[in-house]
Amino acid sequence: MSGKTVVITGSSRGIGRQLAVAYAGLGWRVVATARQLAALDGIPAAEKYALDVADPASVASFAARLGANTKVHLLINNAGVLSNPKRVEDVTKEQLVDAFQTNSVGPFLVTQALLPNLKLAAAENNSAAGVGAVVVNVSSIQGSIAENSSGGYYSYRASKSASNSLSKSLAIDLKPFNISVLQLHPGYVKTDMSPAGIVSTVDSVDGMSKVIARAFDNALTGIFYDFQGKELPW
Repeated sequence: MSGKTVVITGSSRGIGRQLAVAYAGLGWRVVATARQLAALDGIPAAEKYALDVADPASVASFAARLGANTKVHLLINNAGVLSNPKRVEDVTKEQLVDAFQTNSVGPFLVTQALLPNLKLAAAENNSAAGVGAVVVNVSSIQGSIAENSSGGYYSYRASKSASNSLSKSLAIDLKPFNISVLQLHPGYVKTDMSPAGIVSTVDSVDGMSKVIARAFDNALTGIFYDFQGKELPW
């Protein structure tokens, strides 16, 4: 897949930063984004852009700067926020809205804005078995309604469930254009957002990249996977 272009949102730290490093190491053209451009310093061999996925004007500006003729073979919607009030009474409207804007609406808007770029890349594919472009939304097992046995995490769970639903519809609607859409649970990764995590960013990204490669080769779409390739319930 060397020579292909990947756009990664939320690349300033944690999973997003490791994704940028990993794909650069594989020879991809990496377009790394974050709300603050300075936060992307130190990522090797990457083109860097400021992007706030929750701001439609920022999304439109990013798409314009990237250019309508740029082929995007892989879009990884990784930017996300997490809040976890301990009591039901402490959950606020602002927390819920903020989570939905960043975790579900944002990825949809970015996908929508870059759809012409994804279609350009997808049109290159001549394989009957695979696809030419893939959209990956970094989700969470906490977005699975079937797996919710512990409650809590109201804004995070609900926004990731909404992202799952949007992805399922996108997978159906983009399939005729040779574009696959996946939801990926990265595991309980040790990051600033989850300091008690037990999976390293390196192991998480290594696993996710293998699932993504399978999606390209086998036209996998509309499926919720974890980073080890296990299919998860919605």
